[in-house]
Amino acid sequence: MSSRAKAVAEGLAHAWSSGDVDKIASFFTEDCVFEDVCSGQAFRGQEALRAQARSVLAAVPDLRLDITSAFGEDGWIGAEWVETGTIDGRRFSLRGASIALMEGEKLSRESMYTHFDGATWFDA
Repeated sequence: MSSRAKAVAEGLAHAWSSGDVDKIASFFTEDCVFEDVCSGQAFRGQEALRAQARSVLAAVPDLRLDITSAFGEDGWIGAEWVETGTIDGRRFSLRGASIALMEGEKLSRESMYTHFDGATWFDA
């Protein structure tokens, strides 16, 4: 895996885990597209991305995102990850993957592939 791809994937995961919406948005271009492929939703631009991040973090305030593998080539980054947290008083673990396109030093597009129905639930 390229060191740049790893740094971007891990940096973005850390931003999500920190709960800092502005830090999350700082990884993206102003006209970015953040797509949740399985839900069919796409968020266009940093303001829409911030609103979605606020919504996710309100539902899962203890969200943690860990990169399990990543690769990069020709401006593309792919990453597998595990999201953990608590929602409605129940702990969960959820696997997913993202494919992202770099534009300069920032992400112009991220397509996230996961489905919450695939979560593993634990007693809180």
